[in-house]
Amino acid sequence: EDAFEELFLTTAIKAGANPSYSKMFCEQIEKVGPGIRIRKLKFFFEELLELDVALVQEFMESLDPAEFFKLTNPVLCGSFDFEYAQTLVQMKNKTIEFSIPNEEFNTSGCIGSELLSVRWETPPVVEDLDSDWAASVASESETQMPRKLDVLAQVGSEAARFMSKDRFEEKVLEAARGGTDLTLRFTHGLNINLAEQFREKVPSMLRSQLGLPLDEGKAFARVLTMTHMRRVLYAMLTGGLKPLTDLADELGVEVDFENSMRDWIKTSLGKEFGFSP
Repeated sequence: EDAFEELFLTTAIKAGANPSYSKMFCEQIEKVGPGIRIRKLKFFFEELLELDVALVQEFMESLDPAEFFKLTNPVLCGSFDFEYAQTLVQMKNKTIEFSIPNEEFNTSGCIGSELLSVRWETPPVVEDLDSDWAASVASESETQMPRKLDVLAQVGSEAARFMSKDRFEEKVLEAARGGTDLTLRFTHGLNINLAEQFREKVPSMLRSQLGLPLDEGKAFARVLTMTHMRRVLYAMLTGGLKPLTDLADELGVEVDFENSMRDWIKTSLGKEFGFSP
C-alpha cells in the first residue's frame, strides 16, 4: 500500500491532479485495498481458525486477483463466504507423489516413526516427519517430499482415506519383503472443512477473545447453524457483545458474555500493564 500510494501520488502530482482527490483515493486504498484485506483474511485463518501459518500463506499466494477480491469482499463487511472459500481450498489442493526406495525400510521392514509419523484418523494426516530424510528420499526417487499436515491419500495402489495403522504397516512390509519401492500419494494444502473448523474453534475463539468459559462456549457452538456462524464471525471481526448476547438469547443458550468479558479485561490489564484488580 505504501509503495502504491507513493507511486500514485508522485504520478498524480506530476499530472497536476487535485491534491484532495489524491488524498481521498489513498484513504480508500487504506479502507478497502489489498493490505487491509490480507490482514483480515490472515486474522480469520490464523487467529480464529488457528490454521497453520505456512499453509495459509501458500493458499493466499495461490489466489489470482479475481479470487482474492471475491473471497475478501465479505470479510471487509465482517462476513465470510464459507461455500466459495471451500471451493477455492479444494481447487488449490494438489496431489504429490513420494516414492520410498526399498533400501530405506529398516531391518524390521517398516518406516521408523522418527522418520514419518502419521496421525491415524479419517483421513490419515502427516503428524511429523524428518525433513532431511524426506528431502533426501525425494531427491533420490525424483519425487516430491510431503509436509506436516499433508493428507495420506494412497499407499501403492490402495486408497488410504479409511486406512488403519495396521494396514499401512502391512503394505510397507509387503514392499520391503518384495524388494520393491513404495509410492505414497498425499494431498497438500489446507485440507480442511472451513465451516466445521470454525464451529470447532468457536469455544476456544470466544475464550481467547472474550474470556468466555470453555463449557459455555461449547454449549453455544453446538446449536449454531451456518447462518448463526456468520453472525458470530461478524461480531468477532467488527467487535461488540450485543450481537452475541442477542444470538444466545435467540437460541435459548445460557451464556454470560458480559461478565466473562469484564473478568477477561481485568485479567488482561493486570497481565499486560500491571493494573491491580
